[in-house]
Amino acid sequence: MAAQGQAGLTVDCRRAGIERGASSCGVAEVLTGAQSKDLNEMILGRYLSEEAMSDPRVGPAMIAMNDVTIRLIPGSWSWWHVKVLDQKICSGALTGTPGYILPLD
Repeated sequence: MAAQGQAGLTVDCRRAGIERGASSCGVAEVLTGAQSKDLNEMILGRYLSEEAMSDPRVGPAMIAMNDVTIRLIPGSWSWWHVKVLDQKICSGALTGTPGYILPLD
């Protein structure tokens, strides 16, 4: 472990009919070396097939980019739905006024 501190993570999902998100704060660990390599290979295995990882154009490139991992150990989570949150704290101004919420693109 190279360093330890506090960090936060927010995931925002905005697609037609789906406007929600989640966030967490907690302890962050910066991992390097074998520990990082093992975790990143496990994560890559979740999203890329064995065939993709065996392709010399894909596998080695993905592995080479993954020499550091930041692991978040959540202390708390919060979730929201934009329309519900907007009604509760902004009286509908965010979702009811075109141009207030910018696109993610």
